Amino acid sequence: PKTIAYDYLFNYFGGDKFKEKIITGACVQLAIWAYKEGKEVKFMEEPKPIKERYYCDIYKVSFDREKLFVMEKDLRMDNLFRIVYGWDRIEAEVVGYTLDYLDELPEEARRILPDELKDFPCSSLMEVTEDEFRDFVGRHLDDFDISDNINAQVPSIAFI
Repeated sequence: PKTIAYDYLFNYFGGDKFKEKIITGACVQLAIWAYKEGKEVKFMEEPKPIKERYYCDIYKVSFDREKLFVMEKDLRMDNLFRIVYGWDRIEAEVVGYTLDYLDELPEEARRILPDELKDFPCSSLMEVTEDEFRDFVGRHLDDFDISDNINAQVPSIAFI
């Protein structure tokens, strides 16, 4: 059993490179801890959605021109998950940063996908330091300050 972390993605369409890779987005990785009877709840899989809302929906991450991002707890979602699962509290913290970059579709995926999807763009994650994340996003404020990034998307989950 492990702690769940999510990548909250800000889309980027500027086409600039970092470490020779074309950047397609920037992610803030947020670990979310649930506690029951004072002990952290560990997971083998993501908790089942409640009313089509997911565990990651307890927190929203949005783009901010001054702070680069803002993390906010959705108290309704916090209450819903705590009541349904019997948890005492839910907390979160940023545990990492990544830049998404344009990548080739892995060969194993190409073999199983229908032909019409084989040429779709694919991205991969590159772990970066907080300073590298802040530097890249900070130099491209206008490119990140778009309607897509009002609320970051959550494309991936990790067990840490």
